[in-house]
Amino acid sequence: MQVLLLGGHGKVALHLTPLLLNRAWNVTSVIRNPDHEREILALGAGRKGKLNVLLSSLDDVKTDADAKKIIDAVSPDYVVWSAGIPLPFSS
Repeated sequence: MQVLLLGGHGKVALHLTPLLLNRAWNVTSVIRNPDHEREILALGAGRKGKLNVLLSSLDDVKTDADAKKIIDAVSPDYVVWSAGIPLPFSS
């Protein structure tokens, strides 16, 4: 199975990733901050599944065609949304 994990550096995603990999599922984790890549890749060490990181900001997905590019690049069986939604600051 191939899983596309949107928001791969969030708390839920960081717990879910090793669980999926232990089942021999392959995970592509989408993150926007390249500083998080090493931490995420470390989750794949010694696991049965394969872990990939895709650096992409979901803020850049403006059209169906933009979303399709990500889907086509990964060809997932499942898509998990774990990305946060920024809230406006209250005054």
